[in-house]
Amino acid sequence: MLLLPSFRYGELKTLFLFEQAFKFYELASDSSVDQALTIDSSSAIRVRGPIIQNSQQMHFVIARSVSVRVSNVLISSPGDSPNTDGINISESMNVVLLDCKIGIGDDCISIVNASSTIKMKKNLLWSWAWN
Repeated sequence: MLLLPSFRYGELKTLFLFEQAFKFYELASDSSVDQALTIDSSSAIRVRGPIIQNSQQMHFVIARSVSVRVSNVLISSPGDSPNTDGINISESMNVVLLDCKIGIGDDCISIVNASSTIKMKKNLLWSWAWN
């Protein structure tokens, strides 16, 4: 299980998990990286507890991965931040989202590109676009 500290995008680092190994990247404020947390090409991953705020576009990406469980994640961005997706799931299967809170300027959760068996339970979702 991964217990991640709270962080704001752009404060210090972006967290990227590729093939089971975390890599941290220092980001300048004008960085072209548009997500705060990425899990890519991985399996049997558990993420619990991070707070992710104010990413440029996608806050949390799960790509080309199998058996990912995400719980107790808080994701937020201001209402005037367009195109800020909360969790983007792409080409992944057997993903569980549990007890997450996502308040975002665009899509709270997007599921694309041949993803399957996505389970969501007890999540609180709201989009500033609904106001």
